[in-house]
Amino acid sequence: MRKTSLTSLFRHSVLILVLVVSGISCSQYEYASPSPGILEIRLKTKNSRTDLMPFGLSGLVINLKDLKTITSSSAKLDVLPDINAIRRSSDGDFFNALDTLARDSAIVLGKVYSPPATYTGIDIVAQFAGNTVFIAGVAGTFIAIPIDFSTPPPPALNQLPREGQSLSFTVNEGRLTRVNVMLDLDSTLIRRTETFRGDLQFYISSIQNF
Repeated sequence: MRKTSLTSLFRHSVLILVLVVSGISCSQYEYASPSPGILEIRLKTKNSRTDLMPFGLSGLVINLKDLKTITSSSAKLDVLPDINAIRRSSDGDFFNALDTLARDSAIVLGKVYSPPATYTGIDIVAQFAGNTVFIAGVAGTFIAIPIDFSTPPPPALNQLPREGQSLSFTVNEGRLTRVNVMLDLDSTLIRRTETFRGDLQFYISSIQNF
C-alpha cells in the first residue's frame, strides 16, 4: 500500500514538473506577428489640354500589366487589382486615363494586404492599349488622333521614384496607406502636327495615411 502511494505521488510530481517547465518555455518564446495594413495605389491624370481632350469625353486606354512595391530591404510585393484578388489577369487590366475618375484620383490600380514596413519604390509595367486618342467631335461623334510609335512599344517598366527623386512611405499595422500615382499627359503625349508622340510618364503625386 505504501509502495503504491509513493508511485502515485512520484507520477503526480513528474506531471506537475512537466507542466511548470512547459509554462516557462512558452513564456520565454512567445511571438506575436503584427497584423497587416492595407496598401492602395490609385491613378490621377494630369491634363492641361482639357480644351482638346476633355475628361469624360475622351479616351486614352492604358493596359496595366504588373504593379509591385519595393521595401527598404529590397523585398517586392505584388499589388493586385483588389483586396480579394489572387493574381492579375494575364491580359492585363485596362483603364481610360481620360475618365473623370482619373481626374479625381478615383481609379484604383491595385489594393492589397501589406506587411507593416517602409517602402521606397513602385514598379509599374504598362503600355498604351492602342495607337489612338479619341476626343469628342460634333453630334456625339469621336475624332481619332493617332499616337506615333517608331516601333510598337512592349509593356514598359516605369520605376518610381524617377531619377533625381526620392520616395519613402510606411504601411502601418491595421491602417490604410494610399499612394496616388500621376500619369502626366503633358509629357506622355507630345503634340505633333496631326499625331501625338507617345511615351508613358508616371510620377508619385501624393501619399496618404489613414
